[in-house]
Amino acid sequence: MPLKLRPTGLGSGIDKDRPDYTAVTGDWEGGRIYQTRGGPDSLRWFWSMTVNGPMTRSDRVATLDEAKAQFQKSWKACALWDRLSRAYALVRRESPAEMIQEEMEALRAMLDERRSSQLKKS
Repeated sequence: MPLKLRPTGLGSGIDKDRPDYTAVTGDWEGGRIYQTRGGPDSLRWFWSMTVNGPMTRSDRVATLDEAKAQFQKSWKACALWDRLSRAYALVRRESPAEMIQEEMEALRAMLDERRSSQLKKS
């Protein structure tokens, strides 16, 4: 599902012109992306997801495009995690890795890539 941004309309006073979006994928309002005030330019945009799981659920980045890309990557990892969890609930005698090996490998690759990019920032 492509990521769509809808203005939240939450800003008021000095923040009313600050970009602030609800991140929507399909029918889900999956999180929020907004421009922060103050701090370094490399941390100007904040994104967060409203889900639980082992994937990164929030970060601060330099641009709106980077925030959207990271949100989308984490959302895909979340979808994989959800599918693995559902499969495991259906068949408790087998591990998710045995049942859906390709999806596990894809999830690991996304998480490894995410960790690698975070180390490069440091």
